[in-house]
Amino acid sequence: MKYRFSFLIVFTFFVIFVIILTNSQLFSQIDSSQQAKINYQANKFKYLLEMLEKYSLDTFDINDVADKAYLKLFQSVNPQSLYFNKQEYTDMEAKNKGKTEGIGLELSLLNDTITIYKVIKGSPADSIGLLVGDKILFVNGQNLVKSTIQIANSQFQKPIGTKVNLIVKRFSPEPTLKEFNLEIKEFISPSVLAAFIIPDTKIGYFQINYFTKHTDEELSEKLINLDKQGMQDILIDLRGNQGGIIESVTNCLFNFFEKNTKIVEIKSKLPEFDSTIYSPKDGIFTKNKLIVLIDKNSASSSEIFAGAVQDNDRGIIIGEQSYGKGSIQRIWKMPDSSGFRITVAEYLTPSGRPIHKNIDTSQSITLDPVAQLSLSQKEQDEILNKIKSFGVTGSFPTYLSKNKRVIIGAGGILPDVFVQNDTLTILTRVMMQKAIILEFVDIYLKERKSEILKIYQSDFRLFATNYEISDNVLARLKKYSYSKNVWNESYYLIDKEYLRNYLRALMAYLIWQDNGYKCAMIANDRVIQKAIETFNNYSNILQTK
Repeated sequence: MKYRFSFLIVFTFFVIFVIILTNSQLFSQIDSSQQAKINYQANKFKYLLEMLEKYSLDTFDINDVADKAYLKLFQSVNPQSLYFNKQEYTDMEAKNKGKTEGIGLELSLLNDTITIYKVIKGSPADSIGLLVGDKILFVNGQNLVKSTIQIANSQFQKPIGTKVNLIVKRFSPEPTLKEFNLEIKEFISPSVLAAFIIPDTKIGYFQINYFTKHTDEELSEKLINLDKQGMQDILIDLRGNQGGIIESVTNCLFNFFEKNTKIVEIKSKLPEFDSTIYSPKDGIFTKNKLIVLIDKNSASSSEIFAGAVQDNDRGIIIGEQSYGKGSIQRIWKMPDSSGFRITVAEYLTPSGRPIHKNIDTSQSITLDPVAQLSLSQKEQDEILNKIKSFGVTGSFPTYLSKNKRVIIGAGGILPDVFVQNDTLTILTRVMMQKAIILEFVDIYLKERKSEILKIYQSDFRLFATNYEISDNVLARLKKYSYSKNVWNESYYLIDKEYLRNYLRALMAYLIWQDNGYKCAMIANDRVIQKAIETFNNYSNILQTK
């Protein structure tokens, strides 16, 4: 016993020595004067917390106050640098892994009833047979009739392993009460929301909402599946995609490039974070025509994707100027399961173009002197006119693609073909916001869903092109909206054809989810329509034979 005690003392001193040595090595990397400032401010923060705790009339939670102070600290240095409390860090980590905790339902309040709006594939709700359109009446014995979405969701925000009992009302084919018992679990959320061949084409459409740990596997599987169905051209939709894991986006890109193609360059303050990523082998889909859709909300990893495609002349970018977030954050986890991220580097596209939007936003539009020296006046005029069509201002450097196309460095990614979706009238926007159209479709499907499934079964593509929304159905929508005190005839006439197709798309969503919705919405989507048209002019835009 005496020797064991002596061993513990020696071992404890050894651990303390290692910690001191490690810290001293860490501190030695920081200038001594800067280290003195850090020590002073750390002690000052400790003193301020002690004084608040001792004298403040207001009670407060020390951990909560400290968390807020840490967040302000990081954001004062860089808007993209963040501190995460324990829950935020857990949520962020789960999002990057593509994992979610819960039962896998998205809900909507339709006619004062909590209605299942989405069932996530692979979730507990999906595996047990819950369906879109089911009305949730009771959760664990609690009556949810005329309740709120917040109250309903709170029933599913419980620890993993919690049992959940649901009683739902299902209307297909006849109104029936059904009981389901399930368990809150961790499951993988799909990030490739839609994948199908666009009707009457050989274009494979893929919508990616975020680059998680599993996105590259999802995309590869769906690419191969559609290739077997006769896909020739590829359309990747990154509109609204705010980024994700760099390893995931580069792995996705490897599908489309030949071996040793430069994908992205990373430049930082410390050489240890510098790197250049090349495709390790020939991708399976290097010969297919490729178009990528972006908008003002496409950011970070989605901009890496678009930049690699554009700079290597691998495909055409269509849509709006992207967000312009080209900075890289490294994430650290603290012993208490909180964490933080610090902006440590920036992305450069293969041509050396910074993605981060950090340009002069004066009212004049000019090109940098190098471009003025190397381009003819005609070429300069064409580029300036292109910039004006995007509605952006500033002083812009230019870069050359692999095939010597001039690319504008305006922060973010400027598309090769600029297209915006049509704006809707206030009538349509209000009907959407108040879920009036969704409520109407929900009622309509109670009458027609069995008939639709009998005719179309699982063929959402056939439904999207063949199912007719008659003027009589639009008249019923008008009557229903009017009963909610929402209508304007002149606005209706402007959006009439959009509403006709939107009704069909919502029906497709409530029956077949994302694939059905996106397929049916193609007729309303100017950007996708332009992409379909652009495949016919592909070589001319890329300046390739």
